[in-house]
Amino acid sequence: MSWGERHTDIRALLDTLAGGVRRIAEGRLVALWLTGSLTYGDFDRGSSDIDYLAILSETLSPDQRSALAGLHEDIAGQWPEWGERIEGSWIPEAWLSRVDPPMEGRPYINGGAFWIPDPPYGNEWLINLYALREAGVALIGPDPAVTIPAIDIADVRRASARDLHDEWVPKLAGDEIFASSHHQAYVTLTICRILHRAERDEVASKRA
Repeated sequence: MSWGERHTDIRALLDTLAGGVRRIAEGRLVALWLTGSLTYGDFDRGSSDIDYLAILSETLSPDQRSALAGLHEDIAGQWPEWGERIEGSWIPEAWLSRVDPPMEGRPYINGGAFWIPDPPYGNEWLINLYALREAGVALIGPDPAVTIPAIDIADVRRASARDLHDEWVPKLAGDEIFASSHHQAYVTLTICRILHRAERDEVASKRA
């Protein structure tokens, strides 16, 4: 049984999202890809997000951004359980060949709204791109595996090591990151995935 059969409400939500994105982005949309735990297993309705990446031939206009924000508001009204748990980025197609994180910000929606200003990627850039190429699902356009250039796992491992030492090791010195059971689980799972990636090539879910 596919995830679409197990989560019929999410399948309907994604159909609405894809239809809205296709209409609003007009000729600028190259592809709309589903990524994250829905694509590589172990999606948890209680904690997982719905993750997508939109690929563009041109940047979004202010009117398009406004219309997309409205689309997400409409989706939140129709599926309130998921309204603030949809995470999406909008990037130029040219970025797909980059190994290092793009320095430019990108339109990013999470928590039901676009972030202001547009945030740049960090060390997670290549890690996420690798997972997308290996397991992503095309909602619109060509498959990620035929669009994203091949990624050297050694580059992914280097990005993971930077993520560990730059992002997580400094935080471990304080108590704030362990203030809740949610944060404790998130940090533990994230570091375990970094260690897993150091030895294995496949994309692993948090549960695995």
